[in-house]
Amino acid sequence: MLTEKQKQEAERLLRERPAVVPGTRAIADRDECKRWYDEVFKAKETHAVAAADWWAFCDLAGVAD
Repeated sequence: MLTEKQKQEAERLLRERPAVVPGTRAIADRDECKRWYDEVFKAKETHAVAAADWWAFCDLAGVAD
């Protein structure tokens, strides 16, 4: 289960996510996509998101399936 801080971080990532293809979660710009995914993985480490909570964190952050 995600902590409140982890949820807040995922919500921040969603707010800062680059523009996506309408109707999807796919980030339109390849460079922005890489930069943002790097930030998501850094947040995972910084906020100690457990493997069991990784998908919930990604879902809240708006990561594409």
